[in-house]
Amino acid sequence: MTDYFQIFKDLKENSTVEAKTPLSDRITFDNDRVFLDGKEEFKLIIPEKIKAIGIMNSDNGGAINIGTTNCCHGSFYRLILNENKLKLSYMTPVDTNVMDILPLIRNAGYGVLVCGIGCSGNGVRLLDLDNGKNIDIITTEQYQELTQNCNGYPRLSIDGNEIWLGLCGENKYSMPVQRYKNLNEELKNARVDIEKTIRTQANYKIFRPQSSK
Repeated sequence: MTDYFQIFKDLKENSTVEAKTPLSDRITFDNDRVFLDGKEEFKLIIPEKIKAIGIMNSDNGGAINIGTTNCCHGSFYRLILNENKLKLSYMTPVDTNVMDILPLIRNAGYGVLVCGIGCSGNGVRLLDLDNGKNIDIITTEQYQELTQNCNGYPRLSIDGNEIWLGLCGENKYSMPVQRYKNLNEELKNARVDIEKTIRTQANYKIFRPQSSK
């Protein structure tokens, strides 16, 4: 009897086809530029600094989410890899410095969750990439209530089947997060599919330069 399982196993072990290098291993960046395989591919349109850059690896190429910071507010950029070139597919100003980014899957479409602090606003925003809208998840007023008597940079994280906002830490002095806010209820109200969103994070890598605003 032919052992097909062993045949396929041998083919896999002896294959000379090399796996594609993940996009996250090909990307580097500095204050305002993004490089692909060491070559400059994109420069920020507005004079700002990159504060967070999230890379979604995919067999079909991948995408890069960029959060920027200025004194009072920032911007969000989305680049896609097309024919081995990075191309701008979306950009929007945000009323806060974009310090962390988490890609989301909604019941109808896609979005990203961003958080930050700044003179113009604080808190968490959902950027609706399909309809070009920025939606408050945690408003400036709510954020100020959550962070009374503490300061620091906010961070987004996943623990099990829950999405959390870390508060009062992770600043330029590497303070540990002191408080957490569960965002599941707010995200469900915004039609975010929590389960699918969490599953996609296996292919997502986030980099946050350790620098002040």
